Amino acid sequence: MNSLTVQSCTALEHQLDLEKLKNEHLRQQVSDQKQLIENYQQQISQLNKTLDKANASIHDFSQVRLLEFKQFEHNDEPQPEQKSTMTPANAPKKKKRWFF
Repeated sequence: MNSLTVQSCTALEHQLDLEKLKNEHLRQQVSDQKQLIENYQQQISQLNKTLDKANASIHDFSQVRLLEFKQFEHNDEPQPEQKSTMTPANAPKKKKRWFF
C-alpha cells in the first residue's frame, strides 16, 4: 500500500512539473505576442506620421497648383483697354493648358 502511495505521489509530482513547464511555455508565448503587438503599434505610429506628412505635402502642392491656375486665369484675361483695340485678326491665340 505504501509503495502505491509513493508511486502515486511521484506520478503527481511529474504531472505537476509537466504543467509548470507548459505554463512557462505559455507565459513565454504571451510575452512574445505582447512584444509583437508593441512592435506593430510602433510601426502603425510611424506609418501615421508618414501619412500625415504625405497629406500635408499633397495639400501644399494642391494649394500651389491652385494659385498657379488662378494666376494663369488672371493673366489670360484681356485688360479693359486691350478689349477696345483687339480684333479677332490681331488677337493673340490662347494656348490651352491642362492641369492634373
